[in-house]
Amino acid sequence: LTGVAYNLITHKLYVGADTLQSGNESGFNPFRPANDDRYIIYPTSLHYFSNGLVMVDTRNDGFFIIDDKENIYPVPKASMLPYQVPGGVKIFDDPSGKFWIASSYGLTRYKWNKKMLPEKDFEITTKQGLPNSSIRSLCFDKLNRIWAATLSGIVVIEIDSLKNNLIQVNRLSEEQGIATDYWMEVNLVTDVNGDIWIGLYNQLIKIDPLKVIFENTVPSIVIDNIQLNFTETNWRKWSDSLQGITQTAYQPVLPYNKNNLGISFKGISFSYASGLEYSYKLESADSNWSAPTKSDFVSFVGLPPGHYNFNVRTRKSNSEWSPPAIFSFTIKQPFWSTWWFRILMLLLSAGIVYTLYQYRINQLRKLLAVRTKISRDLHDEVGSTLSGIGLLSEVAIQQLDNEKRTDARSSLCTINTNSEETLEKMSDIVWAINPQNDSFEKVISRLKAYAKNTSDPLGIQLQFNLERDVDRFNLDMQKRGNVYLICKEAVNNAIKYSGCRNLSLALHREDHHITISIIDDGKGFNLLQDFDGNGLKNMKARAKEIKAELKLNSEKGKGTSVFLILKIT
Repeated sequence: LTGVAYNLITHKLYVGADTLQSGNESGFNPFRPANDDRYIIYPTSLHYFSNGLVMVDTRNDGFFIIDDKENIYPVPKASMLPYQVPGGVKIFDDPSGKFWIASSYGLTRYKWNKKMLPEKDFEITTKQGLPNSSIRSLCFDKLNRIWAATLSGIVVIEIDSLKNNLIQVNRLSEEQGIATDYWMEVNLVTDVNGDIWIGLYNQLIKIDPLKVIFENTVPSIVIDNIQLNFTETNWRKWSDSLQGITQTAYQPVLPYNKNNLGISFKGISFSYASGLEYSYKLESADSNWSAPTKSDFVSFVGLPPGHYNFNVRTRKSNSEWSPPAIFSFTIKQPFWSTWWFRILMLLLSAGIVYTLYQYRINQLRKLLAVRTKISRDLHDEVGSTLSGIGLLSEVAIQQLDNEKRTDARSSLCTINTNSEETLEKMSDIVWAINPQNDSFEKVISRLKAYAKNTSDPLGIQLQFNLERDVDRFNLDMQKRGNVYLICKEAVNNAIKYSGCRNLSLALHREDHHITISIIDDGKGFNLLQDFDGNGLKNMKARAKEIKAELKLNSEKGKGTSVFLILKIT
C-alpha cells in the first residue's frame, strides 16, 4: 500500500495499491471515475483536502484531482513540477488553505485557481537555506512556522508575507537534543494544544514551539591555519610586516613551487555552536562563491603563478552571510618564465648563433690563409726554382747543340742542384701542412735530421739541448711551418756560410715563453753591413707572421747566435 485518503463528504476511503482502490468497511473495488473508463494505476501518494477534493500522484501519469462526484481531472503538467521520484511525494495542508508538496526537490507551495486546479505559488530549496532538499515530514506550529524534517536535520521555516514572502530557515541543533542517524524515519505532527511531536527511530520528543526562539545574529569567521604544500608552515619566515608575526603572513609572495595550499577556517557564534555553513571563492581562479558546505577546510592544488584573494564566509541557517575573511597572496613565476630570463635566453641564443657564425668565418679565413700560404710557398719556394730549371734546360740544350759540353755539364749540375732543392722545399711544404706534425717533438726531430744530414759531411759537431716536456707542446700549421723554416734557415746559414766547427741547438721554457737558440762558433758577420741577404729577411718576416721575437747576435770572428722566442699559453 502506498497511501490512504478519506473523503469526509462522500465517506469513501481511497487506498493506493497497484491501482487506486475505493470503498468502505464493506469492501474495496478498483476505482472507476464517473467521467472516464480508465483505471488510475500505480498511485504513489493520496491526500484529502478540506474543500472536498482528493489529489492522487501516480508513478507514470502525473497528478489527478477527484471531486465529490468521483469525476477525475488530470492536473496539467505545466502546473506541477516533474515529481517522478521513487516512493512518490508527500502532500501537506497549509493553514492558509493552500498546500505543500514535499519531495527530493524541496518544498513547493500551491494555491487553488478558479477551476479548483493547483497553481505553483513559490518554492523553498537549498537556495533559500534548506540544509537538504529531501523533505520527509512537515507540520505547522502556533506561529504559522513550518517545521520540516530533512535528511540533514530538522528546520523551522519562517515566511514573512509582508516582505514578499521573505524566507528564513532556522535549524534545530544537536544541542537541543534533535539528533539521529536515520533521518528518513523522522515524522512530525502538531497536537491539539499546538505542541510539536518529533518521532525519531528510538525516541519521541515533545517541543513547545513558543519556547523555541531563534537569534538571527550573523556569526563571524576567521582563517585558522594555512599550510603550504600541506605541511605545517612557520609563517614568521614569510612575514613582511608586524601583522604577520602573530598570524598568517600579510600578503605573502610565495615561490612557484609553494603552490599547494590547505586553508582551515572557523565560524564563531555564541548562540549557534554547531551547524554553521561555509562558502568560499578564490578570486583570480574562480569568481563565484562555492555551494554552502559544512567543511571548514579547503585545498587548492597546483595554482598557477598570479595574485589571489581567498574569501570565506559563514552563516547560520537563520542568518545572513558573514563578512568574508580574506587571505591575499601571490605566487611568483618560475625564473624560466620571467621576462628577463626570456630576454637573457634570447640574447644568449643570439650570442651562440653569432659565435658559431664568427667561428665559421674564422675557419673559412684560416682555410683561406692556408690556401694562400700554400699558394705563396709554392710560388716563392718552388715556382721560381722550376722556372730557373726550365731556363737552364733550354740553355743546356743549346750548349749541347753548340757542342759546348763543359758549359752544358755545368748547366745540368745546376739543374740537378735546383731540382734537389725543389724536392726539399716540396717536402717541407707537405710536412708543414700535415696535421700529424703539430707537436714540437716533430719539429725538433725534423730539424735534427736536417742538421745531421748537412753537417756530418762537413765534420761539424752537433749538440741538442732540450728541456724535459718542452717538445710536447702543440703548434698550429702556420706556427709549425714558420718555426721550422726559421730554424732550418739558421742551421743552413751556420753550416754553409759560417765555417763553424761546432753547432748547438737548444730549447728551454721560461714563464709563458719557449726560446729556441741556434749558436755556432763560425766566423760571424757584421749585422750593420751584411744584412742584405734574403735568408735573414725571410726569417724576420716569418717571425713577425707568427708574432714571435727573433734576435740575432754576431761579430766577426766570434760566431753567430739566433734566438727565436715564442709565446705559449
